[in-house]
Amino acid sequence: MFGLRATHREVGGTALVFLPGLFLGCRLWEGVLTHCADFRRPAFVFERSSIACVSKTMTLEHITDALYAELAAMSVRRAILVGGSFGGLLALELAKRHPEVVERLILSGVPGFGRDLRPGTTHGGLTRQIALAVATQLFFDRSAIPDWLIDASLAEVRHPLRLPIMIHLLRAAKNYDTLSTIAEIHLPAALIWGERDTITPLGRWALEARRCDWPVTTIARTGHAPMLERPRAFSRALALAVA
Repeated sequence: MFGLRATHREVGGTALVFLPGLFLGCRLWEGVLTHCADFRRPAFVFERSSIACVSKTMTLEHITDALYAELAAMSVRRAILVGGSFGGLLALELAKRHPEVVERLILSGVPGFGRDLRPGTTHGGLTRQIALAVATQLFFDRSAIPDWLIDASLAEVRHPLRLPIMIHLLRAAKNYDTLSTIAEIHLPAALIWGERDTITPLGRWALEARRCDWPVTTIARTGHAPMLERPRAFSRALALAVA
């Protein structure tokens, strides 16, 4: 379904598992994965994006159960889940439903608390011009993101079956009961956030992190996806978080 694969088979240590985003699967993490050896532990990534794999009737519970099944099939018995944006919600829900497999959470740019994840508007059709305008909102430094990556995301959304799935998943993200999940999971976590994230600002998450004693790292000169804009800086923060 999502296509879990190993990217690094370092012997020993709990596996790092990079979760899929809404529009991007492994492409979300490509820059970070080039530094896998720095983490000194096995690493796995899901190949396909969320909207490429689910139906509009699937709930977050269904999706995370599917992710769990793929982890089990690859004999990943214990994992540090790394989730960015929508993938962060998947990390939270997976930790709630299957805590036995989760050691720690690394979260970045996660929606929740009733905030709408949608940047801008799709009124008038999903044109490339709109996609570029959305990218300007998502990223602090638009020039750091190659056009082919934006075009690949646009192609995902333009697929005739995927627009309703996207709307369905965005609605699920907005309605997700973040506070209840945080209260229920009782797991260590760390936040790695874009300093200039205007899509999912750190504010409310920083309050929860302080209450839960979760460390917070901000990546300067990045927006909603620091793992794409400055993958080396994100990797350094991740290595410290899992050390």
